[in-house]
Amino acid sequence: MIELNTIFTFIQASALIVGVAYYIQNIQNNLRNQRQQLETRQAQLFMQVYSRFNDPDWMRSWAGVVRQWEWTDYDDWHSKYSPEKNIEASVMYGSIAAYFEGIGVLVYRKLIDLEHVADLMSRNVTIFWEKMGPIIKERRVRYNNEYVWEWNEWLYKEIKNHQTKRKPAYLMN
Repeated sequence: MIELNTIFTFIQASALIVGVAYYIQNIQNNLRNQRQQLETRQAQLFMQVYSRFNDPDWMRSWAGVVRQWEWTDYDDWHSKYSPEKNIEASVMYGSIAAYFEGIGVLVYRKLIDLEHVADLMSRNVTIFWEKMGPIIKERRVRYNNEYVWEWNEWLYKEIKNHQTKRKPAYLMN
């Protein structure tokens, strides 16, 4: 016959196992909830950033800079679009560069996902950098400041790298 102590020991051990299993399940649920909350906050932040991207004034500035501005070299650019020569043009350029600079920092710090930026903004980022990159690089040299719009360049390189690894959406299924 089984002793009463053996039964109580078995019940205690079973209760301990059930309690540990319940605790582990709660931890896993909490971690899953925290991940979902983080993803939700990141998506909300991205949508705030993206709403500026869709602003007609910002888009006009971007289109003006990348589609209408023309120059032969840095000195020609400087004579037409620098703050000393054309404050409105400088504001347009600065607004775009500062916007992409901020996005670069947010992606680098993993506060927004590169995939979101690449999916929705890659064309604009790459066209802007390919147009303005030579000017920005020359400004770095002339002003002896290697950090001029550094996150623009970093974001451009990350997007180009991402694009080489990714299939277009229509090929994913």
